[in-house]
Amino acid sequence: MNNQTQPILLNFVTPSTFVFDRRLWLLGFSIVVISVAGWLYRDSKTALVLAQRDYYQWQQHQDSHASRALDADKRKAQNEQIRALNRHIVRLNVPWDEVFKNVRPHKATPVFLLAVDANAKTSKLETREANAIRITAETSRFEVMTEYVDYLKAKRVFSQVHLLRHQLLQGDEMRYQFDVEAIWRSES
Repeated sequence: MNNQTQPILLNFVTPSTFVFDRRLWLLGFSIVVISVAGWLYRDSKTALVLAQRDYYQWQQHQDSHASRALDADKRKAQNEQIRALNRHIVRLNVPWDEVFKNVRPHKATPVFLLAVDANAKTSKLETREANAIRITAETSRFEVMTEYVDYLKAKRVFSQVHLLRHQLLQGDEMRYQFDVEAIWRSES
């Protein structure tokens, strides 16, 4: 045997001691980076959901505000339509038989009725009266026109009878056209 001695390498690391190598460091760092990225993703996703919720709430508020404005415009238009219909309904509810019976002149009086308008705008008040009557008529003599106005004043179904307008019409013969206004009082 050879007396030469060989050195023996002794490793005095105990099995309980843990030695880190480069691969382990990279693994740990990757886990930390992935965890932080996941946390940031979850946080941004939550922020996005909250921002979307706030946007939808704001949009609903804007839509409801706009719809309220549209509703006000619709209500205004509907009220105008209702007022227009009510004016026509009032005219339909006028007791036309009684009105025509009372505005018709005597057979001997040469007055020709041209128009009878119920719910006319009164000249005194410049507002529409539900029971205002405007009569447009024509005659050949001025005295007959004033007699017809007096005839209407004598009727108990009319009050505030006024001659509004009269004019001499041009033509072959003299004719007067005139408007009379009266407030209708029902006989009932």
